[in-house]
Amino acid sequence: MLVLENLQHALARGAPIYAELSGAGSYANLEASRLLSGLPKAMELALANAGKRKETIDYICAHGPGHPVIDRLEVKILKEFFGEHIHQVPVSSIKGVIGNPLAATGPMQVIACACAIRDNLIPPTANFRLAHDDCELDFVADHPRPARVDSALINLHGIGGNNSCMVVERVPDTWT
Repeated sequence: MLVLENLQHALARGAPIYAELSGAGSYANLEASRLLSGLPKAMELALANAGKRKETIDYICAHGPGHPVIDRLEVKILKEFFGEHIHQVPVSSIKGVIGNPLAATGPMQVIACACAIRDNLIPPTANFRLAHDDCELDFVADHPRPARVDSALINLHGIGGNNSCMVVERVPDTWT
């Protein structure tokens, strides 16, 4: 279960604050036959909603279902969207551990990113072996990677062609 709480309520009851869900965006595929075609717009909307620039993202929790076509397409879109900055951003998918729980994936990715922020530890893509030649990103594979994560982008793609993205951020020390 994932509980999102208003900041004022959490502070008033002295709750530990793991992260802030600072932005979200959703956009349907432009055409049913064009997989992930709405993902760039969903990322753009999430970053705008969070008031963030692409260069401020420290980690990408990818949709990454382990499907050769979808994974390769997501990598292509990330490279186009982020430009050269993508090579400085660690990328992983938690689906190698959790499978594809459909609608539960988003909350699980939020939890994984909140833990990455809290613990300064990026979760790995389990069972990742070797990237294809056109998929040369900074993949976190098999073992967690120590790293400070201040802002993470979560990518989701649903059955029916909807793409959703969220930005999760470290909270300022003054909040805790």
